Amino acid sequence: NSSMRRVPVSDACYRACKTKTKITERQALEIFEVRLRENRMGMSNRNKTSSRVLSKLYDITDKAVRDIWNGRTWQRETSQLLTSAEAATRFDRNARRRPE
Repeated sequence: NSSMRRVPVSDACYRACKTKTKITERQALEIFEVRLRENRMGMSNRNKTSSRVLSKLYDITDKAVRDIWNGRTWQRETSQLLTSAEAATRFDRNARRRPE
């Protein structure tokens, strides 16, 4: 739309906005523990807590929740909660995602 003007944003402001952490390590661990507990209980996907519900509770995006669950963010912190078998599965899944 030509009637909309772009507002220039400084590089420093852009970097600060892109790297700002909105949750604490403890909150990331809580979010991860929800999915971990549900997986260990063998709950079906239909009955699991959705990323949307958690995103509203923690005031973050649905994708941020899924990124925690999938190990894209907070991986170093959340990996301590995994058993060795779970960690191996997570590592294999992440390795397949990355092209070599």
